[in-house]
Amino acid sequence: MMFVLLLAGCLWASEPPSPEGALLRSAILPGWGQWANGHPVKGLMLEVAEVVLAGMAWREWKAGHPRRRNTFILWWLGARLYGMADAYVDAHLRGFDEGEDLKVPEGNSRMRSARSRKGGPPRNALGNLSGR
Repeated sequence: MMFVLLLAGCLWASEPPSPEGALLRSAILPGWGQWANGHPVKGLMLEVAEVVLAGMAWREWKAGHPRRRNTFILWWLGARLYGMADAYVDAHLRGFDEGEDLKVPEGNSRMRSARSRKGGPPRNALGNLSGR
């Protein structure tokens, strides 16, 4: 399966995929969307997780344990949906700027907690914190 991922990555490595393309790749083959987004380790981990969960479901089916089999099938489905969503979000946020302009300014009074203000939080006549 890794050979297929390597081959597919070489074929479409010229440009990063669109979010829909990454989602589709991840739906076709586990980890392919992550691989195309430039996260091969994450793609490999998702591929291994899906293969292991599918193998566990198969083993439980052969052993005649339908409840355990169904549990592993649900875990496999969760891993599959997570991989698809992760590939979509990674491709969508590829150009997101993580620069210094995202930090909260220190002088912004709305972002400070009530305890950091001089005098502490507002209190009512009994000394309890008010509901404001």
